[in-house]
Amino acid sequence: MLYRGVFFDIDGTLLGLRPEPEVFYQQVCQEYGLGCAPEKRAHSRAVALDFIGQHGLDYGDDERVMWRAANREVFLYLGAGERAAECAARFQLLFYQRTEQYLFPDVLPALRGLHTRGYVLGALTGRLYSNEGALADLGIRPYFAFYLYAGELGVQKPDPRMYDEALARTGLSAGAVVLVGDQPADVEGARSVGMMPVLITRGEAASAGEVRQVNDLRELLEWL
Repeated sequence: MLYRGVFFDIDGTLLGLRPEPEVFYQQVCQEYGLGCAPEKRAHSRAVALDFIGQHGLDYGDDERVMWRAANREVFLYLGAGERAAECAARFQLLFYQRTEQYLFPDVLPALRGLHTRGYVLGALTGRLYSNEGALADLGIRPYFAFYLYAGELGVQKPDPRMYDEALARTGLSAGAVVLVGDQPADVEGARSVGMMPVLITRGEAASAGEVRQVNDLRELLEWL
């Protein structure tokens, strides 16, 4: 067996959101009479994530305040002006009341297959706050030898320290591990310590340079 471990990013790789946040950005724009061109709404999540990438660690353990600040930046970007904070608060209310996390349909078959074959599985996320409970609620936490979130180390993806810590928790060498994620940062982080990156695209166009890509996690069972 060339590889002995498979580590997974969580959000966008194992778990999805429904509805997507863009639905609520659009609703708030309509409620507040903002123009919100479709191309700008489509970029809204990236604006929020960029803010968190720069300032997320400044918010300590207050996740909701962090996201409210991030979404204030989104609504400034969308043209809300002085109403940006109010729009962000409305977005937060809608998001927390109506959004749920769900498992992509390929996740359980892939995890079961890899576990049966003896691979060491790990879960690591760029979140600054733990969502380990969601993995337990959805029935997949027992498959993972460890759960690691960036905030517990005080770093953010693709900081190599996160990937080194994941390796330390299993005792595996980097060359024996595949890291599966859905973002370029996952690829960069894996490569920074010598892991083999795999990008999950689920049919969407992806540009992360020369990297192995799969449309379905079950393809890992055929490849490994």
